[in-house]
Amino acid sequence: MLYLRSLFNIYVKASFHLALMVLCFFEITHFQWDKESVFEDRTLVFSLAFLGYNAVKYYPFSKKIVTTPWLYRLLIPCGALCFFTSAYLFVFLSVQAQLLLFTCFVLCITYAIPLHAKFGNLRSQYGLKIFIVALCWTLLTAVYPLIDLISWDPIHYLFFSERFILVFIATLPFEIRDAASDQKELGTIPQLIGELKTRRLGSVLLLLLLVLKLVIPKGESSHSIAFILIGIAYFIALFTVKKDSSENITLFWVELIPALGWLYYVLITL
Repeated sequence: MLYLRSLFNIYVKASFHLALMVLCFFEITHFQWDKESVFEDRTLVFSLAFLGYNAVKYYPFSKKIVTTPWLYRLLIPCGALCFFTSAYLFVFLSVQAQLLLFTCFVLCITYAIPLHAKFGNLRSQYGLKIFIVALCWTLLTAVYPLIDLISWDPIHYLFFSERFILVFIATLPFEIRDAASDQKELGTIPQLIGELKTRRLGSVLLLLLLVLKLVIPKGESSHSIAFILIGIAYFIALFTVKKDSSENITLFWVELIPALGWLYYVLITL
């Protein structure tokens, strides 16, 4: 049992779980737009998510390596593998895709690493944290899969807005859980408007997403059912996650929600 618990802690704390959930959103986009994803793109998205989240989570490395040496012994080889894999696959992408992924890279770097002593990093900018996270997820899981389309129309931009709002909602339970420990300078949503209003905000945004689903003409019954499953799960998470919720359990179950939509699409295509 202790061995399984250790494996679970590694899986969650090393961001393997989160990287897989980013990949689930990426795959959902392909299902929604009837596009076939390729192994190289899946590998690239997983690798970038793994690198980005661990870089943000464990920077500065020199200070955190002392408290979690076992984790670094795993992250260094895995991170190196993901880095070289990403660099290799990046070379074969179109210019548009390269520019998009480079933008994500810059956002991640400036999110974690201060560019100037007075300015700090993007994470430390008041009220900006959740928007940067939602933007990176949207670029990687919604814009990147459609980047090489000949032309975009307003429907695509509505779709990108939908994904941004959905990721914004997905981040709220974590902001609720971390409200007590987060620095006041971050200006997170619960710090700005309180825990109860944050839950209500998430509920209103879910209703807004439902309206967008009616506007976007990709509303076959399969897409609607997948959205309803994900929406219900996030609604439950909004009202069950608390400030004293277990970190690992919250990370695992709330981050698992995109897999519901992915699993639904996989089952109906069997």
